[in-house]
Parts: sequence; C-alpha cells; structure tokens
Amino acid sequence: MKKQIPLVTTLLIVLIMLICAGCESGATVNDNKDKKETTPTATVVETQNPVETQIPTSKPTATPTLEPTATPKLTATPTLEPTATPKPTAIPTSKPTATPTQNPTSSLTPKPENSPTPSLAPVFSEGLIYSLNNSKTGYIVEGIGSCTDKIVILPSQYQNLPVIEIGASAFKGCTSLNEITIPDSVTNIGNSAFDNCYFLTSVIIGNNVTNIGDRAFNKCYFLTSVTIGNSVTSIGKEAFSYCDQLTSVTISNSVTSIGSYAFQYCKNLTSITIPDSVTSIGDGVFYSCKNLTSVIIGNSVTSIGKEAFSSCENLTSVKISNSVTSIGSYAFQYCKNLTSITIPDSVTSIGDGVFYSCNNLTSVIIGNSVTSIGQEAFYDSGLKSITIPDSVTSIGQNAFRSCYYLTSIKIGNGVTSIGDRMFYGCENLTGITIPDSVTSIEQYAFESSGLKSITIPDSVTSIGQYAFSSCYYLTSVKIGNSVTSIGEGVFYYCVKLTSVTIGNSVTSIGDRVFYDSGLKSITIPDSVTSIGQYAFYSCDKLTNITIPDSVTSIGSYTFQKCNNLTSITFQGTKEEWNAIEKGSKWDLGTGKYTVYCTDENITQEDQN
Repeated sequence: MKKQIPLVTTLLIVLIMLICAGCESGATVNDNKDKKETTPTATVVETQNPVETQIPTSKPTATPTLEPTATPKLTATPTLEPTATPKPTAIPTSKPTATPTQNPTSSLTPKPENSPTPSLAPVFSEGLIYSLNNSKTGYIVEGIGSCTDKIVILPSQYQNLPVIEIGASAFKGCTSLNEITIPDSVTNIGNSAFDNCYFLTSVIIGNNVTNIGDRAFNKCYFLTSVTIGNSVTSIGKEAFSYCDQLTSVTISNSVTSIGSYAFQYCKNLTSITIPDSVTSIGDGVFYSCKNLTSVIIGNSVTSIGKEAFSSCENLTSVKISNSVTSIGSYAFQYCKNLTSITIPDSVTSIGDGVFYSCNNLTSVIIGNSVTSIGQEAFYDSGLKSITIPDSVTSIGQNAFRSCYYLTSIKIGNGVTSIGDRMFYGCENLTGITIPDSVTSIEQYAFESSGLKSITIPDSVTSIGQYAFSSCYYLTSVKIGNSVTSIGEGVFYYCVKLTSVTIGNSVTSIGDRVFYDSGLKSITIPDSVTSIGQYAFYSCDKLTNITIPDSVTSIGSYTFQKCNNLTSITFQGTKEEWNAIEKGSKWDLGTGKYTVYCTDENITQEDQN
C-alpha cells in the first residue's frame, strides 16, 4: 500500500520552490543592473552578491530533484570578476593615489556614463637642492640632494617661482643619472653642470636656454644625441668634450659662438653643419673627432680657431664660406683623408701648420687675398702641385717641408723670402722658379729636395747655411750677381753637382759650402776675399780651380781629400799667393798640384 505524504510536508515543499524561484529572479535583475551601470574606464573591484547570502546553508533532504536547479543559480554571479582587474594609466614613475582594494565599497558606487578619464600631471623629481637667485626672481638647481631618480624631470616652478638655472656643478659626477628633462623656464646651464655624468644618455634642453656653460656635459660618455634649442646663443668651451657616443649634433640658428674644444674627442660624431648665425669657431672645437667626415661652415663665420678640426682623421670634405678671413694654426692638421680644399678669396692669412700631415691632400687652391702662409702650413701633406698667388708676401719656415709628392710649385711675385726648410725633403720637386721679388733664401730651404738645377736671381742678396745641402740630383747652379755671401754648407753633399757659376758680388764662401760635392772645376770671382774651412773638403772629382788675387784667407782643411786636384790658377803673383793666410792642413790629401801664378809657378813640394 502506497504511503501518503503528509499535508504539512507538501506545503513546505511548495514554499521552498517559491523561494527558489524568487532567488533566480533576483539574481537576474541584479546582474542586468550591474551590467547597465558599469563603464569601460571604471576601476572595478570584486563585487558582492547580495542574493547569495539568503540561501540556506543546509541542503533540503525532502526532494533530491531540486538540487540540480539550485547549482547553476549559485554560480552565476562570479562572471563579474574579470572586470575587476584595474589597468594602469599613469606613467611608470607615478605613484597611484589610491589602492582600490582598500575601499571595497567604492565599487558599489556607480560612475556616470561617458565620464572622462582624468589627465595625470607630470611627476617631478623630489629631493633636489634649490637656491633663490640674488634678485629673488627665480630658483637655481644647485645639486642632486637626496634624489635617487635615474630619470630626472625638473619642474618649471618651485615654491611659486620659476626654475631659471641649473647651477655650476649641480649634477657633476652623478654616475647614476640616465636622463634629464630641462623645462622651458630654464635660461642657463652652468659650468660643469653635468660634468662626468658617465651614463647620461638623453638630454632634452628647453627652448629658452640661452647659454650652455663650460664643460656642461664634459665626459658624458654615453650621450648619443643633442638638440640645441632655438634660444641658445653660446656654447661654452669643452661643453660636450669626450662625449664618446655622441653621433649627431643639431646646432640651431640662434648660436653665434662655439667655445674652445666644445666637442673635442667626440669620436663618433660623423657630420656637422655650422649655421649662418655662428661668427667664430673657437680653438679645437672638433679636435680629434676621428669619425667626422664632412663639415659645412656657415656664411657668417669670420675665423676658424687653431686646431679647430685637428686630428679629424676621416674628414674628407670641408666647405669654407666666403666670410672667413683667417684660418688658425693647425686647424686641419692630421686630417689624413682630406683630399682637396679651396681657400676662398676672403681669407687673408693661413696660420702655422694648418694642413700639417694631411697625407692625402693633393689639391689646394689658395685665394687671391692671402698675404701670408704660416710655418709648417703644408708640412708632410700629399700636395702634388700648388700655385702661390701674387698677394702672398711671406711664407713661413717648413711651409712645404716633407711634401714628398710635390713635383711643381709656382711662387707669386709678392714673396720676398724663402724661409727656413721651406722645401726640405721635397724629394720629387725637380725644378722651381724663384721670382725676382725674393731677396733671401734662408737656411735649409731646399735641403734634401729633388732639384736638378737652380737659378738664383739677381734680386737675392743672401743664401743661408745648408740651403741646398744633400740635393743629390742637383747638377748645376747659377748664383745671381747680387748675392754677397754664401752661407755654411749651402751645397753640402750635392754629390752630382758639376757646374757652379758664382755671381760677381759674393765676398765670402762659407765653411763646407761645397763639402763632398761632385764639382770638377770652379772659378771664384774676384769679389771674394775669403774661403772658409772645409769649403771643398772631399771633392774628389775636382781637378782645377781658379782663385782671384782678392782672396786673403783660405781656411783649414779647405781642399782636404781633393785627391784629383792638380791645378790651382791664382790670378796674382807668387808673393801675393804666399801672403794669403792659410789654415792648417788646407791642402792635406790633394793630388800633386801646381799653383799657376801670374809671374811664376809653385809646386806642392814648394808649399811644404
């Protein structure tokens, strides 16, 4: 017999079913309400389900079939959890103003639809040291203080006054500093402000900075690029020196002067354009920028300082504007790959050593306004030929020394002197025309050159010592009639010199003048009064010589080792010959000579 369920139990089951139906309806309503009020930009934390707290903790035991319908209703609400994870919207260095999980009830307060996302103010570095300037109009950043930021952002204001300057040595030696942003309020960057900030890689300079001080970024080894703002008028000396990794520099049109050695040893800098606003390039500005390949100099530059581009080994091209009037000493020395250069007509002087050791410099055009070429100007360069204009009046010593490839040179009519060692070691220079404007040839002027013959014009009055010494290929010399003295060793060791004509104004032949030369015969003019010691030493090809009666002295060892000398023609009497003051061993090692006087002959034996 089937057992009947009591009425009370039946009523209880119906009541439970009604409660469950209410739970399902309530969960649906709350779900829809939450979805309607939640916006995409809101920060959502974990949401509580108010319905879930009303479900009994114990399961009903009467009807097992009710359990499957209860399970999905209890798990519906967790679908809100993915929207609760906040997305970062601030820059990495900023600190969040509130932690959402600290106020869980805040998520229950709905945000209005279409509410804007708040903009975040820049976060400035804290702990820096400031000082009020003398006029109390603004603040100066004096030091790093307790700030430990690797990326430093300076404020434009401090305590309601503008930040106007970065003081001298403010960040000097801050090796932890990586980046710096300088606001537009700053007008001056002081001396050594970032000196020795080894690991500084990026600098943003505000648009109102007018001055970058001396050594401001010296030895910032990892600084890679710099844009100099449109208000900067001067860049201090050594401002960016030793910035090894600096590859590019943009100099704005506001800059008027670049200090000495401003970019020296920036070995990875490859090109530079100097704007028209710049009027002078200081000494050594780009010294030893070894990878600098091209330079364009603006139209307002009037002077290029000494060593400005010295040791820029890979510099191949330089354009000098027509505004430049002077090029400083050693400005382009050791620019080993510079091949050609045109010096404009505006330039009036070329300083000492300007193109010293420019080994591949083969072509130079000198403008018509240049009046002076300094000493060592083209020393050891690769020049093959050059024309010196008539405007040039002086050429310094060693100007073309060791120009091994120089084969021809034309000297203008304005030059008055050929200086010391001017063409020393120019082994391929086989000929030269000395203009009539030249009055003196200085010591060692053509030593060890490749000259084969030389005519010294009548305008020349003196020849310095060793002027043509060791000219191994020199075969003939004609000395003009205005030369009064031939200095010591002028034709020393000219082993192929066979013909010499001495002008009639020469009064003295100095010591060692024809030492070890290839002379076979020579006539000394009657203007000569003295012949120096060793004058014809070791001229082993010399067979005869004519000496005038004007000679009053012959130095020691004058004809020593002239072992083929057999004839001396003296244009005076025997008595006058014997009256000549002769130095010791003047004829040691000669051949068996005879002195042919006007009245009688004297043998070598008679001399002894």
